[in-house]
Amino acid sequence: MNMQNSGNTTYSVQPGVYDIVNNGLFLSGSGRTGTSMMASLLHSTAEVELIFEPPLLRCLLATEGEIADHLWKFLFEAYLFEDHMIDAMAGRRINLNRLDQSSIYNAKSTQEIEARLLSSKRRTTLFHEAQTRRTAFKIPDMLPAWPRISKLYPGFKCIAMVRRAEPVIFSTVAKGWLSDQSLRTEFAYWPLKTVGSDLVPYIVLNEDVEWWNSMNEVERCCYVYVKNYGSITAGENLIAWDYDQFVENPKKYMNGLMAHLGLSSGPLTDGLISNVEEPEKDRSIDLSDVDLELLSSVRKVEEAAKIRASTFMDSL
Repeated sequence: MNMQNSGNTTYSVQPGVYDIVNNGLFLSGSGRTGTSMMASLLHSTAEVELIFEPPLLRCLLATEGEIADHLWKFLFEAYLFEDHMIDAMAGRRINLNRLDQSSIYNAKSTQEIEARLLSSKRRTTLFHEAQTRRTAFKIPDMLPAWPRISKLYPGFKCIAMVRRAEPVIFSTVAKGWLSDQSLRTEFAYWPLKTVGSDLVPYIVLNEDVEWWNSMNEVERCCYVYVKNYGSITAGENLIAWDYDQFVENPKKYMNGLMAHLGLSSGPLTDGLISNVEEPEKDRSIDLSDVDLELLSSVRKVEEAAKIRASTFMDSL
């Protein structure tokens, strides 16, 4: 039984939940690296129940050191198993909006979806079914949270999407997520934290807040890239996945990844794989105004992440 203890009060998720969650998958990487594409592919497999960017987990993962481990685990397991996995399998908590990229119709067959919606399974039945499935979630720009997850759940696996820095920075600038206007008004890049009188994205280190405020938009994109890939740690449970290499031969690499993870194709998997391609678009961007030390850090983490990804993918 997984017990979470706080003082004299003990909190417990249903016995066996820890083992199910410990077999989960975390998909992340810097924004604009193909995390949504990979999320649909993983979700399409027969075993995976994946949720796109759950707000509660986005906030929970950002609270490094602010919540004690035993309470963090209690909330993490309660969300992933109770709110997400069980309710998704029962057809109670799934995205049926066909126009959303995160729609379940983009990953599971209509027949399977209708089967969920036209039945009402008992909790005991769902719990036994969950032991043959894998819970998964996708949140970009959350790789700094991976060391904590891996410490608390040694069976969990992380797939870290890696892509060349220039197209990532170009696409992020095009989205405007880290512009002054977005950060001060729309707050598209969240969670946020207050450091003194400054409101900044969670990924900014406290000691870097003054520097962050002085950066131009391109430098902020470079900073986020560095903080993501500087968080890639050693260990077989983190799979660095090269987007640029993947799109060159998606069938080979996706089949290899599924075999590595013990996953099997679902009805839509092969079709999704066949649709993987890199659109022809000029994503070059001028980095001449970026602080030289910051740019050097971008190149170092980019090279290290690419080498690690290629080493794994070449073995498939």
